[in-house]
Amino acid sequence: MLCKHLNKILKYLKRALNRIYMTVKTKSRQSFEASDFMQPKALDIFVVAFNDAKLIECQYHFMQKNLRSSEYHYIICDNSNKTDAARQIFEFCRKHNITYYRLPRFLYVDPSRSHGYALNWIYRYVIRQRKNRFAFIDHDIFPIRPLQLSEYTDRPLRGVKRERHGCWYPWAAFSFYDYEFLRNKDINFMPCRYKRKHLDTGGGNYKSVYKNLAAGLWRESCEHYIDVRSGENFVWDKDVYKNWDDAVYENAVELIDEKWLHIIGGAQWGGKHDKFAQAMKMFGDFNHG
Repeated sequence: MLCKHLNKILKYLKRALNRIYMTVKTKSRQSFEASDFMQPKALDIFVVAFNDAKLIECQYHFMQKNLRSSEYHYIICDNSNKTDAARQIFEFCRKHNITYYRLPRFLYVDPSRSHGYALNWIYRYVIRQRKNRFAFIDHDIFPIRPLQLSEYTDRPLRGVKRERHGCWYPWAAFSFYDYEFLRNKDINFMPCRYKRKHLDTGGGNYKSVYKNLAAGLWRESCEHYIDVRSGENFVWDKDVYKNWDDAVYENAVELIDEKWLHIIGGAQWGGKHDKFAQAMKMFGDFNHG
């Protein structure tokens, strides 16, 4: 019992120190600006990297193939806690003229909070200075068909919806924002508790942005899951899959708007697991079909 209480105290202490750290660590630990970083483009795409250079390489390959480089800036924000992985990601970015920030090292609490601290730092110290439309896209999400990003910037807010306990917010891994719409609002991408209910990363904006949002300001992306073993739509059957999360992580990938592939759990799989290889076999040349 004592150990449980000590762990709880330690967790809250880390959270408090991270909030302090956020206000004093205003510079990245390492950075590289692409040669066109100050050139006006319609969208800044921020990708939080974590311990896997192979995913960044794969994502860059798909983005070069299927997005128009004149429409966006590709910005890697490295949240890796492994030095070798961070070095590999930095070298790849420098080689390919990709803007790179090594995020401050926050005290680890859990994946959702780590992600939230990363997004808050990016918003506070990069987005607010650039004042551009922006998107957050996870490092294991790839555009698999040619598309125009303008279809994702025709509303102030666009993304995949997450609903919990009667609340909703865009999924932090795939969401698009108009900075001018957000600039005077209280923005916080951390997980939070609202009326004693837990909201995941991005949920901290529910009260200030989404609770009373007019319907015309938001456009939702659709999503569905595919079993990488069979190629069929992945449907949860409680008699087969006792644990939904484990079943999805082991067997499924996600398609967003039929144009974006989400490997699901890229930090776990990366290029090192059969699931990744199966997904690439299924969708690697999807855009030629």
